[in-house]
Amino acid sequence: IGVQETKVVTQDSDSYFYSLNEIVLRQKELNTLVLDVLIDGVFLETAVGDGLLVSTSFGSTAYNLSFGGSIVYNTFHTLQLTPIAPLNNKSYRSLLNAVILPENKVISLIPQRNRDLLITIDGENNFYDNVDKVF
Repeated sequence: IGVQETKVVTQDSDSYFYSLNEIVLRQKELNTLVLDVLIDGVFLETAVGDGLLVSTSFGSTAYNLSFGGSIVYNTFHTLQLTPIAPLNNKSYRSLLNAVILPENKVISLIPQRNRDLLITIDGENNFYDNVDKVF
């Protein structure tokens, strides 16, 4: 409980990770990231911005807080989606605030444009090309 399992699916391989605090998705070249966000297979939004952070309750007081996410008491066992510098204009309608979900929900992140990603897991950077899905 409180540990987040993440699977990164690329055209060439599947990778699995466990994190205590958070994962951060950014575009590999640090350009604008465009991701479809689904919760248990139901479309939530197309997130557009510098990136997206998914934190556990334990990670809510760390990097998540610096991006305007909420502090969650660690016995609640939640996941929190926090946008990083989201774009919200006539062309893009991204969430501006964090979304808190029960930890048993499956969050699927599907890159829509450049699919080369920098994925940071508890502070460790990993680069992936041609990412199909992160969940």
